[in-house]
Amino acid sequence: MKDEQKTKTQLIEELTTLRGNFAELEVSYQAVVKEKRKYEEFLDNTDDYCFETDLADNITFCNMAAYRMFGYERDEYLHLERDERYESLEDAKRVFQIYNEMY
Repeated sequence: MKDEQKTKTQLIEELTTLRGNFAELEVSYQAVVKEKRKYEEFLDNTDDYCFETDLADNITFCNMAAYRMFGYERDEYLHLERDERYESLEDAKRVFQIYNEMY
């Protein structure tokens, strides 16, 4: 039924349902954010270098050990080009090739 054909009561009921759905989504989102922070905090407190990339090999997360190891600030390291993160162009190509084979 089109909105123009619905009664005021029907529209109010739909709005109430949508608000409830939104509230549930907000609670779920906050739970995911809390879990993400927990794991990032865990990774930031380890001495091991940990990082996460997207399928294009852009770094989306890197822990504090990596910044300390390479001497970069957080924002600086996250914005490095792929070729700047490896000792040689061959290393960069090899890692990217492995990603492409895996995904």
